Amino acid sequence: MKKLIFITLCFTSILFAQNQQLDLENLYEKAYFLETAQRDLQKSFTVYEAVLALNPEDDLAARCHLRIAEIYRKTNKNKQAKLTYQKILKNFAQQKEICQQVQKKLKEYYGAADSSASLLDKIKTTTITVDFKEAPLEDFIRFLAKTADINILVVEGMQIPITLKVKKVSVKALLDILPSITGVSYKVWNGIIIIGNLPVEWRIDSTSDSVPATTKEKEDYLQNNLLNVDFLETPSQDFFNFFAKTLDLNIVLTKEAQGKKINLSLRNVSAKNILQIACSLIDCRYHYQNSIIVIDHEDKYRSTSNEIYELPLQFTYDHPPVENQKFTVIITHKDPQSKITESDRYALQKKENNQYTMRLQFTAPFDISVQHPGYYPQKKFVKKLAKTVFAMQAKKRQLSFHIHNSKTKKMVLAKAVMVNAKQASFNDRYSPGQKLQVEIKCQGYKPFTTTVTVVPGKGPFIIDVPVVAE
Repeated sequence: MKKLIFITLCFTSILFAQNQQLDLENLYEKAYFLETAQRDLQKSFTVYEAVLALNPEDDLAARCHLRIAEIYRKTNKNKQAKLTYQKILKNFAQQKEICQQVQKKLKEYYGAADSSASLLDKIKTTTITVDFKEAPLEDFIRFLAKTADINILVVEGMQIPITLKVKKVSVKALLDILPSITGVSYKVWNGIIIIGNLPVEWRIDSTSDSVPATTKEKEDYLQNNLLNVDFLETPSQDFFNFFAKTLDLNIVLTKEAQGKKINLSLRNVSAKNILQIACSLIDCRYHYQNSIIVIDHEDKYRSTSNEIYELPLQFTYDHPPVENQKFTVIITHKDPQSKITESDRYALQKKENNQYTMRLQFTAPFDISVQHPGYYPQKKFVKKLAKTVFAMQAKKRQLSFHIHNSKTKKMVLAKAVMVNAKQASFNDRYSPGQKLQVEIKCQGYKPFTTTVTVVPGKGPFIIDVPVVAE
């Protein structure tokens, strides 16, 4: 068993260095054969983790995590199994078939189908069609709860009228659209969806699932479709219903965009241009929220002030980066009047003093998150413009060994790998700043020893091992 771990570790390390010729699917199939045919759970577990360490595509990664969860369950490690199942739902929501399997297993083994993680996945993957016109919001919420089979708690009276006509839209997309058309927001809490005029810190960022590539795809679709329109004194709702039906889109009008008249006659014009012109005729603009086009009054997009606000940022590191890496700061701001949420991304270059000043066109409150390679993500809710400090904690790293002949540079397989006088395991992680005594033995080569200090970074910590022939 230990020999297999050594070979797997060294073989994987070599492939990291070569960055080629590794068929992860075949490796997965071998692990699956070990697990199901030979019933060698320990060896198959090691190989599944080896595949994951090589950053496979989401589909393969999700399958590996699923098999690992099954091995945990088969070996009566139920807590680890449940956590792994939940991790799949959280990190691989796009892999619908696998998530459906996981939900069934959670329900079968742990009765956990109503957990918040499962509920979030459910509202992302469940699609419904709705058609409401000037209906009480509470009727819409009851319909949503019954159709999607979810628990919804309303914290206050919901007599607000709602007009909404969309088809085959996820429940989450419908919930995300509520702030724009009704002013209410929602929160997922302990397997329940709470709806009402919630405090800002309770609200869910309605654009958190928006993907710029998806928006570009929809814009290209609008640009590439030519339409003929001929409308005279047509209510805006009717015009955009025609537009949505013709192009098979989901379009929602806020209250301010309804009840207006559109006069428009055009031939062979791109749908995008028609949409822009129609919006301008009623003093509106459009934007995307998930898969829905929202038509809203133009005033909600205008900044009410030209003032520039400054936010001082300070970063501290338990172990500072060795390189001047770029990292990303994301600020998510919701306008208190329009309820429109926008996320701005800033690419920062590490400074020597680790101090920055963000220049913003809006004031607090807002969410700010930091994505720094090699460090755990950080997120804070900023209530007022004051110095905000982020304590960045470096992630533990695996080791990868680039073992090669010192003269020919050809790759060499290791016979044994020792780290701090212990046999190395593929599952080992080491903290940045930690000093390691490394000893490597290869058949036909002199033993190689070195002392290294792990530094922060993305992916495995690579150790160069030039070995000399005996």
